Amino acid sequence: MFNAASLPLGSVSERERTHELPYRLFRRRNGMYFIEDRFTKRQASLRTKDKRIAARILNTKNEAQLQPAISREIAKAYWMAGDPLAASFDENDRKFLAGLNPSP
Repeated sequence: MFNAASLPLGSVSERERTHELPYRLFRRRNGMYFIEDRFTKRQASLRTKDKRIAARILNTKNEAQLQPAISREIAKAYWMAGDPLAASFDENDRKFLAGLNPSP
């Protein structure tokens, strides 16, 4: 198993050395859940009072930061499941819909 703590200080990032996840979850007095980026200290509302939903969003955000390539594939799977026509789109169609290519 990889142990970043055993490497010299300059060889890995602080995030890898401490094994901390990028985001943490907290609840304000009004009952709303928020996330906080552990490194930039930026906070954002999750717009929910349901702890299970908040935990699910938190886990998704942490996974997206730690494994961006897998996150893209998961997003494509959700998109394909939600839009049956999406399976017939080619790469140019996807770029157009994402706003990356101004002409179809």
